[in-house]
Amino acid sequence: MERKIILFSINTEFVFLVALLYYEIYKSKTHHPVWLFLYTSEKRFKNLNLDNLQGEKYFFKDELNSFKKKVDLSFVQIIESMEVDEFVMQNNYKISNLIILSKLKKCQLNKVFISDSIGLNVKRSLLFMLRQNAYLNFRKFFNGYLTLPLSQYEALNYLKKIDTYINDTPIKNVNANFIAFKELFLHLNQSKWAKNIFKVDLITDYDIYLFTQPINKVTFTKEIAENYSSVINQIAHLAKSNNKKLLIKVHPGESHLKYKHLESENCKLYRDSNSPAELLFFNIDKKIILSCFSSVSTLDYSGNNNEHYWFYPLVKHTPKFSGDNSIVNIIKNKKELKKIMLKQNNAY
Repeated sequence: MERKIILFSINTEFVFLVALLYYEIYKSKTHHPVWLFLYTSEKRFKNLNLDNLQGEKYFFKDELNSFKKKVDLSFVQIIESMEVDEFVMQNNYKISNLIILSKLKKCQLNKVFISDSIGLNVKRSLLFMLRQNAYLNFRKFFNGYLTLPLSQYEALNYLKKIDTYINDTPIKNVNANFIAFKELFLHLNQSKWAKNIFKVDLITDYDIYLFTQPINKVTFTKEIAENYSSVINQIAHLAKSNNKKLLIKVHPGESHLKYKHLESENCKLYRDSNSPAELLFFNIDKKIILSCFSSVSTLDYSGNNNEHYWFYPLVKHTPKFSGDNSIVNIIKNKKELKKIMLKQNNAY
């Protein structure tokens, strides 16, 4: 019996990991996968070992959420002739995903939605929605995709059209089938592909692990970006002055060159930024994990008793959270940060 087609729209390494586990656990026996890697940065999906990944693999630069006139739309030709049974995506604000959905209207489609780090039930800012609607209508009329909607939906409203969603916690008044991230990540050690595709060679003999985030003057205010940079510098300085070994895991959307000036005998950069942070927790035990407010700390299902801390109050920014962040401690001031940096390992 011929297997049905499951189409994956992949825009980040995290989405790829979740999609991979979802396919292995639920769909590998019944569906044939097609992977569309839609990247916005040349750094995305580098150094991944995809040789043994089952199914067809296609890579396209996704610049549709912009006013750029000449963009790559060749991914449309690939899917137009497909009889797709299931479509898995993350971002409903991505015009590429909306185009794919419009082209698959002829199919009896099962739709699966993977949550991002912001969460599915967080309301986006008016400025964000206005910008996305401007991009959408530009593509609708400039590129002739008249079947696209006139406006974007909030992710929560979009869930009404979804069959299954993958999130950290279930969302009230959403009737779609729910799969928890935890349910997927607990299968990591049994995964046939995950640890071969992603390099997981993180050195384990560090005291503190710092996960960076793309906090800059473009996406945040100048004050927040400068405060963030200052706190990162302070963490590196405290590690050096107190003889603590610090490893900085650079976010996949950033260049390691941004943090290169922090390297010292005590502070090293983990340069393989394409490995999802969630994979790395399975290699470290009873360590201190720092970030500004990264969702990776809410997705540590390793059971290795790592201590997680967010320092967003130090950058004068209060992020919106939608999931369970009860395992994360909040650093409220610089005195607390210094105390944590002096903490001994194996605190548990």
